[in-house]
Amino acid sequence: MKKQIEITQRLYPGNKGYPFRNGRRSYTAIQDGERIEVRSNSRENPIEFIEATLSTVISHQIARTTDPTLEPLEIEVTYPKEVTLSPQLETHLTDKYQAEELVESITFKAPE
Repeated sequence: MKKQIEITQRLYPGNKGYPFRNGRRSYTAIQDGERIEVRSNSRENPIEFIEATLSTVISHQIARTTDPTLEPLEIEVTYPKEVTLSPQLETHLTDKYQAEELVESITFKAPE
């Protein structure tokens, strides 16, 4: 079962007139055209958000394992152009999440 995940980043500038209103950024995950709720303590760190997103998608698949027609997941993650994933990090994330038998493959790609 193919799952396409797009992670987007949004920057919020700080307000110079107020000392406690610093700039921040947030991430959103879209799976197959629908926003998914990702539980993440750190919305500032893109790698942690990518991991939390993968964990959420896989957890939802595990919750549906009673359905005998479910196929293993083929996950494609598109990440923001501001984020750089090294080949070593991609390999690490792929190995980590493919340890789950319901995950057949994970691929990462930067936006075009």
